[in-house]
Amino acid sequence: MTHGPAALPCKVCGAAAPFLDSCDFNAHCERAASPRLLPPSGVAVPYYRCPHCGFMFTQFMDGFSPRDFAERVYNPDYRLVDPDFEERRPAALAAYLLNHFGTLPLALCDYGGGSGRMARAINAAQRGLRATHWDPFFSHAPKPVGKFALVTAFEVFEHSPTPAPTLADMLSMTDANRLVLISTLCQPADIGTQRTGWWYCAPRNGHISLHTCDSLEHLADDAGIRVTHLDSAIHLFHDTLPDWLRPFLRAHGVGRSGA
Repeated sequence: MTHGPAALPCKVCGAAAPFLDSCDFNAHCERAASPRLLPPSGVAVPYYRCPHCGFMFTQFMDGFSPRDFAERVYNPDYRLVDPDFEERRPAALAAYLLNHFGTLPLALCDYGGGSGRMARAINAAQRGLRATHWDPFFSHAPKPVGKFALVTAFEVFEHSPTPAPTLADMLSMTDANRLVLISTLCQPADIGTQRTGWWYCAPRNGHISLHTCDSLEHLADDAGIRVTHLDSAIHLFHDTLPDWLRPFLRAHGVGRSGA
């Protein structure tokens, strides 16, 4: 497969990120279990990896318009490559958030929440937690006004071609505590061997920004906040941590919050 420049500026830290490898545009997250799900497209997608912060990315979709994303990525076939997107993941995430925050009178915004199924499930429970959602790709409604005690972004960060502006947009929706809870899977230790063969490297799923703990910490530093890694997939960007959040951190084995 061909590729573009030998190196590109890292979208996170600005260091020269050399070309790593290419994969077919139709490479998807289910390819190990269902290798014949989609035929090869014949279109090569080049990925680069920063030697400084480890961020792995492609510029392939940088020029995509919302219509391009809707037609080429988030089209009706998207459910084939992300079968949990419509029902199972929103239901599981709603249960997760209700378990930790359900009794609290908090306003939450699910950023990148698709059709809003998770937010509706939270509100249907009729507990203290109140939820709304907004998705830059799926929502036709205007961006919610006001500030939220917590902004969540599950399986969103890896889809963003602009990591720093996306984080800034999320933070703009938070109140003074500036809490953003995201899920994105950090690269494995052997990414240098797996390269674009890593199952999470999947342009057909829109996975174009693949992080490390270091790259997330660099984004947090630039935004003037901190990030606490609850595990390899769940990360909390924060400023001042409110008392109501501390049981949640303890439940995830975080003894020192860094507050």
